[in-house]
Amino acid sequence: MSAAAAALCLKAGNGVILRGGSEAIRSNAAIAASLRRALVDAGVPAAALTLIDEVPVIKHYKGVCHL
Repeated sequence: MSAAAAALCLKAGNGVILRGGSEAIRSNAAIAASLRRALVDAGVPAAALTLIDEVPVIKHYKGVCHL
């Protein structure tokens, strides 16, 4: 999960689904919690960010994919 990608999407007024690997679920949860606190501090509803801990993905050969 990329906090930078989430911030760019929020700043641009866009939605995004970021899914980190299952091996990093604890890190992803910590990042999401931190971002949620920052959103609330900035006057944005915490519901603007939702952690999806299990979702099907589009397989790719290598690298980071953006849709």
